[in-house]
Amino acid sequence: TLMDQVRSDLGDDVAAMTGPELSLYGSAHLRSAVICARGARTAVGSGMAQDAWAHMDAARRASSHMRADRNDYGLAFGPSNVAQHDVAVAVELEDGPEAIRRSRQVRLAPSVPAVRRGHHYIDLARGYVMADDPAGGLRCLQQARRIAPQQTRHHPMVRETVLAIAAGRRAREDV
Repeated sequence: TLMDQVRSDLGDDVAAMTGPELSLYGSAHLRSAVICARGARTAVGSGMAQDAWAHMDAARRASSHMRADRNDYGLAFGPSNVAQHDVAVAVELEDGPEAIRRSRQVRLAPSVPAVRRGHHYIDLARGYVMADDPAGGLRCLQQARRIAPQQTRHHPMVRETVLAIAAGRRAREDV
């Protein structure tokens, strides 16, 4: 409801929005996409998965009016953030192969904060594990650790992913 209100307050004419307005509008769509994707797991047949992708399309349209990523209000919104959320939404929908496919389009600009880049690799690791590729998941977790070591050490999804990888491995030296 809050995200709907934010978007309503800004209107729908993305071509007329300023950079900060695009950041707010697009970020509200990204948050709505993740909320819908998470809800789709528990509300089978509700159309929430389609709603998640519709929010992603709206965020993509907003980011297409930006020349580059921006960091208005600490939102770090732009094409990079939209691409990262494409992967995150697929993971939240528990579609590992789709997350991996979408990750091939992700090009993280150097301006993307380390915490966002690290989180991307944490999400992607989950996608690889869902796609039954624990080695790919481990590579992603190692990349996340290089980028954002403290986040990787303490993030609950990292622990969950490591446990899933370890459960399926006899030799746990890498894990």
